[in-house]
Amino acid sequence: MKNRKTVIASLAILGIVFITAGISYAVFSYSKSGIKGNSINSGNIVFHYGEGGRSVSLTDAMPMTDAQGKAQNNYFDFTITSKTNSAVKVPYKVTVKRKGNDSSLDSGIKLYLTEVNNNAETDLTLANNNVVSKYSELTTYTNTSLNITAAKNEKLLYEGEVPKNSNSYEKNYRLRMWVSDDYNFSQTVTGSCSDSTYTTRETCVAANKDWTDVATATEKTFTATVNVYAEGESVGRNLAQMIKTDNILRQNTPDFTIIDPAPVYSANFNGFENSYDMSNSQDNYITYSDSFTINPTTGRYTLNNPQICKWSECYNDLIGKYTNSTRGSSSNTMWATSDLYGIYKVTSNTTQNTLYSIYSDEDTTYDNTNSGFYSMNVTDGFGGANGTTYYFRGEVNNNYVQFGERQSDEYAGYHDTENYWKIYYPSLSACQNASDYNVNCTKVHSSGEYYTWRIVRINEDGTVRLILDNEITGGTYTFNSNSSTDNIGNMYYSNSDIKSNVESWYNSAISSADHAKVATGNYFCEAAKVKPSNDYTTGDATVLLGNGYIPNLKCETDGNNYGLLNNSVGLINYDEAVIAGGAYNTNNFDYYLRYKSDYWTMSPAGLDYSAEEWYIYSTGNIRNWAVRSSDRKIRPVINLKADVLATGSGTLSDPYIVQ
Repeated sequence: MKNRKTVIASLAILGIVFITAGISYAVFSYSKSGIKGNSINSGNIVFHYGEGGRSVSLTDAMPMTDAQGKAQNNYFDFTITSKTNSAVKVPYKVTVKRKGNDSSLDSGIKLYLTEVNNNAETDLTLANNNVVSKYSELTTYTNTSLNITAAKNEKLLYEGEVPKNSNSYEKNYRLRMWVSDDYNFSQTVTGSCSDSTYTTRETCVAANKDWTDVATATEKTFTATVNVYAEGESVGRNLAQMIKTDNILRQNTPDFTIIDPAPVYSANFNGFENSYDMSNSQDNYITYSDSFTINPTTGRYTLNNPQICKWSECYNDLIGKYTNSTRGSSSNTMWATSDLYGIYKVTSNTTQNTLYSIYSDEDTTYDNTNSGFYSMNVTDGFGGANGTTYYFRGEVNNNYVQFGERQSDEYAGYHDTENYWKIYYPSLSACQNASDYNVNCTKVHSSGEYYTWRIVRINEDGTVRLILDNEITGGTYTFNSNSSTDNIGNMYYSNSDIKSNVESWYNSAISSADHAKVATGNYFCEAAKVKPSNDYTTGDATVLLGNGYIPNLKCETDGNNYGLLNNSVGLINYDEAVIAGGAYNTNNFDYYLRYKSDYWTMSPAGLDYSAEEWYIYSTGNIRNWAVRSSDRKIRPVINLKADVLATGSGTLSDPYIVQ
């Protein structure tokens, strides 16, 4: 039978961090997967990585000799370049750090680093003067400035340097990792290696026994993170300040009554020709014009210089003209000629008894020239203080942040073989055992990868509000399952089931070390401010209608005594969805808050037949639905502290990476 003595070893590359203490260090790594030619630029030194993803895994890895390990085709390539032209050399250190507290494999994992030139490899001498070294034999790396203590078990792998006066430095590295052939597994064996004497591959093979007969074994995982610390590089910058510096602040206030990107409508008459019987309408009057105008923003039509005539007297003259009706009116009075949803073009087949026409259709393009970075003065808000908030709006592509290491792998399960509708699961078995969305279960994220977020705004106190650029695992969630449908309190986040779901995810998915970078305070607002129509009641809360609503980011306690929430994590707010470019009941496929699935906000919508909540539909519009609904996703919102440092430029390929 196949040998089941397995060690799964993986190599994960993480984060960029900058510190300064006498001398400066930069920690290079990568965080995106599947994108060819990624690189991180930190001033004078650039760390490049290829398309293989953020991790290299050895699954079902058999122990092997050094010769076999050095020749294997499983490896991770990375490149360090520099154009410093500095008068002094720039040293750097490559380290590895085992993830987790299980040290049982430290003496069983070997590492080997080479330099690659024109596909030829040269062995490099590691920092402990060996060419191949076990993880446990590497020197412990410490750095008080980076708060890297011996207890963190980070190991120094290699030391290099960029020579002085070097304006074209480039070094290509290749790292391999394997299970040592002398590692002593705790195991039970049968067959020709059943004798307890043969506890390693070496002793089994030496006795001419069949190593593949191992029946059972302990399966373990070894994951290491790799960092490159470059001395003499620039220190990381304050994230909030970086965002302000990297963006041109728009000086105007956007029109919040329309979406952003804004639709631009133009008319066409390329549809089907329809006929209308006029035999009994000979004396009807037709309103028409030679031309029309379409409002590019609203898509509404206006007949230019409209005229009126009796059908029986002018039907032949109407060919090629535009009208607002296919029947006309018995009254010699013009019908409405402006703000029309559509008009008709009279075609050449028209006769006295039949009107032939084509109804107007709209071609729609979207104008993102107003998308960008804006500011708003806020009082009594939920941004930590009174003052100015800075926010992204519309179709922006430079508000990406990577923060927080995933604590476990994630799998996607699809509804069908089309691989479009999907749900995320915390394990492969959870996906495979699900009653639905269990097709093509695929690993999409690895433990140790950073979460990707989108910046919503810089709060008034300088903290930075982020929304997860994905959904949490577990599929869809009910906002509030309380069976008392007419209870106005059910529409509030603090009374909801979803609050527990959000906080549970945050506590398990974001490490305690990263919790220290998240601000806790009155950063979330559950006050009722908007309702869909006057058919909805909101208790004692005074609210406005969604259509034409102008956000102000205030959070005053409403008439039902709900307002600010003191939390570390929550959901997006109705006001924030509007400043981001959304609008009530209006599709917007291109602004950054649009997601492929529906997801909840934390803003109440009022009470109709039951309590309802605002959510963002998969087409980008802001809608309302019953809190008992169970088919919407969760995208958590957090606020990073005002003193958080980061690197990068905010794009998808070079996101801001929190240190």
